[in-house]
Amino acid sequence: MRKLLHLFKQSLHIDDNYYPERLGQMFFINPPKIFPVLWDLVKHWIDPVTKAKIHVIKKGPQTSTALLQHIDSDQLPQEYGGTCHSCPTSPDCIPVCEWNKKVADDKEEEQLTGPIRELNDEELNIEGIKT
Repeated sequence: MRKLLHLFKQSLHIDDNYYPERLGQMFFINPPKIFPVLWDLVKHWIDPVTKAKIHVIKKGPQTSTALLQHIDSDQLPQEYGGTCHSCPTSPDCIPVCEWNKKVADDKEEEQLTGPIRELNDEELNIEGIKT
């Protein structure tokens, strides 16, 4: 865990020094229950200007209110309280449900195509079998 935190601190240092002010806004919508614990660990290392751009929002009635303060209604999908229908006619916009499906498909494919190694005759215990 200590190495992970050290790596995270180094990453933040690189981001702050070499890529300042690249973040517009970041939203964590309905994060898992472990998120507050992790956030309490890392938020102290994040630049205050950057930290002010990070928003944690529980999914519910306040979701659309919070998002609409930063995102135009016509750009925010209906699933989050906007008027955008996931832009099916725009080649640059992937519908929310299709994006989630692609992420799931990619994970499944990654599991199916994990590291493969060839087994030799000894490992297969077929030494001495005659055909």
